[in-house]
Amino acid sequence: MQLRDGPVETLMGEVVVVIPDIHGNLDALESVLTLAGNSKLVFLGDYVDRGERSAEVLRRVRALTERGHTALLGNHEEMLLDYVHGGGKYWLTSHIGGQTTVQSFVAEAGRGFGRPGELHDYLKRDGMLDWLENLPRTVTFGDIIFSHGPISPCGADSNPTGNRPVANTEQAWSEALGEPGRGFVVCGHVPTLPDSQREGLSAFEPGPSGPLIELLCSDPAAQHDRKPMLFPHGLYLDCGCGSIDGAPLYAARLQY
Repeated sequence: MQLRDGPVETLMGEVVVVIPDIHGNLDALESVLTLAGNSKLVFLGDYVDRGERSAEVLRRVRALTERGHTALLGNHEEMLLDYVHGGGKYWLTSHIGGQTTVQSFVAEAGRGFGRPGELHDYLKRDGMLDWLENLPRTVTFGDIIFSHGPISPCGADSNPTGNRPVANTEQAWSEALGEPGRGFVVCGHVPTLPDSQREGLSAFEPGPSGPLIELLCSDPAAQHDRKPMLFPHGLYLDCGCGSIDGAPLYAARLQY
């Protein structure tokens, strides 16, 4: 595994750019897309909530999938779907951020939605609802597994859209990526540990195997204390964009 800071030309073979949790931050997404160029894209989910431009982010990601790129389902999309189908209104609470997503669709539609069914019908009209309901939870290219969240913090039957490490230690985060040898896991979902809580496990020396990795950042000048966490068998990419004030959107260009 090698973490590369060099130019794109140093990456040989098949290349994909992986973009984690966007949370309604369209400007950050557009910055990363500019850096991604013509690479194949994989979006890891959590396009909505907290950020004010969730509807626009959804439209942008959906349009890119219609051009052959790949998008996964995140737990925030699951909560949106649960809400429009008459489920719990906890999605609207401030710490989840669903209300900002509703408001982004109100701005887009030019009218309010008096009940969940009205938002359901609005999303159904142009196929957005069907698109969301058919997003996969994981996708595999070669021996790289792309997932919204870590794949096995609680066993093989865990749900990758809601999984999280069982403790805030690098060892727990490493174990949540699954057994080494199963494949290299790339995920988001949980904002990475701040630098002060890391003990060095996710800063190992580059090895001879695995994909080459080049990090992309929407705002390299941003003041923040979280960066992607790289282990021999996986990579965490969510560094708090849309969830933590001032956090940029990190993505990764991988050769596989």
